[in-house]
Parts: sequence; C-alpha cells; structure tokens
Amino acid sequence: MTLRNLSCKIAFWGRRFSIFQLSGQCALKVFKSYNSNSYLISSPFLPAFLLLKAASSLQKSGNSKIIDEADNLYNDGKYQQLYLMLDPYHLSNDPEILWRLARAIFEKCRDVKEDKEKIVHLEKALHLVDKALEIKEECWAAHKCNFPIEEMPRIQLNSWAVPAFCWRAILLDYVWRYKSTKERIIHSFDVKKHMERAVELNPQDSTSYYLIGEWCYTFADMPWYQRKVAAAIFASPPTSTYEEALKYFEKAEETNPLFYSMNLLMMGKCYLKMNDEEKAIKYLKQARDYLVKTPDDQKAHEEAEKLLKDLIN
Repeated sequence: MTLRNLSCKIAFWGRRFSIFQLSGQCALKVFKSYNSNSYLISSPFLPAFLLLKAASSLQKSGNSKIIDEADNLYNDGKYQQLYLMLDPYHLSNDPEILWRLARAIFEKCRDVKEDKEKIVHLEKALHLVDKALEIKEECWAAHKCNFPIEEMPRIQLNSWAVPAFCWRAILLDYVWRYKSTKERIIHSFDVKKHMERAVELNPQDSTSYYLIGEWCYTFADMPWYQRKVAAAIFASPPTSTYEEALKYFEKAEETNPLFYSMNLLMMGKCYLKMNDEEKAIKYLKQARDYLVKTPDDQKAHEEAEKLLKDLIN
C-alpha cells in the first residue's frame, strides 16, 4: 500500500467518522515509522489501525494536559475548582484521571458537616480508585497475572499505581472511620497493607511513609476502650508504638524535607509522647510557621500553636 493510497483511505475514514478527523496527520506519521515490507502494511485494515492508534495518541495528549492542570489546582489548594474540572471525566478509563478525581472528592468533602453525607462522597471516591486499579488488573488478567495485592509483581505497575494504592488506603480508613470504630479496626490491616505496598513500589514517596506513620501513631495512641474492641476482634490486634510512628515520619522528612505541615506536627507530637520536649518544640514551631495554603496546613498551624502554648505554660 502506497502512502498516496493510504492518504485517500484516511481521508475517507475521517469523513465517515468524526472521531478520526483530527488524527489524519498523526496517522500518517505512524505509517512512516513502520517497515514497508511488513505484513501490516499490506493489510486492508491498516488505515483503521493507524487512525485508532493516532486517536489514542491524541487522547493521551489531551489527558496529559488535564492531569497537569489538575495537579496545579491541587497544589494551589483550589479543591472546588479541581473537582468541577475533573468530575465530567468520572467515566474515564484513564487511571491517572480517576485517582485524581477521587482525591478531589476527598478534599471537597472536608467541608461537609454531616457524617452520612461524608460517607456518600468518600464511597464515591473509593469506587473511582477501585475502578482505576481494576482497569490495570484486567490488563494483568489478560496476561494471566491477576494477583492478590500482596503478590502483584512490582514490574507490572505503572506510575499511577502508587498514588492509587495510597488513596485507596486513605479512603478505606476514612469510610470506616465514619461508619464505626469496630469496622475501622477490622479493616486496619488492609489499610496498612496498601500503604506498605505503595512504599515497596516507590521508596522515594514521602507521602506513603507519612501514611504508615499516621497509622502507627493512631494505634499507639488508641484509648483503652478501643483496645478492648480490637482485642475482641483479633487474636493479635493491630498495635504500634510512638517510636515506630516517628521512624516513618522521619523517613518521610528525609525523603522530601518540609513536604507536608502535618508530618512536622506528627513528629512534634511523637517527641511529646516520648518526653523529649526540646525536639518536640523544634518540630511544632516548624509546623506552626509553615506557610498555610491548604486546610491541612491550617490544622497543623492551629494544633501546633496550642501544643506550644501548653508547653510554655
């Protein structure tokens, strides 16, 4: 098939199917990259193949712009605007968009006052993250690699998988947090498993270390009545220590210094629990003085300020 004949067929397909109208030039570029002696070049399906490939390429380019804009809005703390931008793509099959929409929903529902309404939003976000992971799992299944989470081969996972696992862990914990203490404890091991998997996939991801640290602090600081609930559910209930929590917060800080105001706050709180006031004051001051851009920054500022006043008084 000559380039001239191919051009005619591409023009024909472009007129018949509007989705391909913007893909002609890209398709011709793809054509030039193939060996003219290959079987594919002589196939009558070549125009359709090239147009589909070109359309896919254009879609990825468009998604990349959406993702860049979404990340900029998130970093600027413009969560409502972020949600409004991403929500029209809730039926997307791009995992990068799906987990970002889940993140936007999570941030948006911070302002929701009623727990029942919060659960509705959180479960919607959790569904989106699950869909993101299911899309890739279907691909693995086609290659006979549909493993449980703890057995997923590291090489099979793309860059989006780490934040997807992180957000699944966050959303699982929050959903059960608003439902019941018992259910939250029951699902705690699964939550931690997702966090640890994210660390395995990307040892340089500071957020994953923070999440494990927060998990450890939660169970180290668990009140006696919740410990009784945990003991009634598990033969070996989830436990941790402030020392273990601090280890993960320090690792997060080492990986990406000053990346998160709440990490500084939690380091200060760990040192307080460990009766090291000098180091506690150091990190609490950093959390208090952190530039406030997000609700978490405001929360860290207020809590650090209160703890510092208590220490001084």
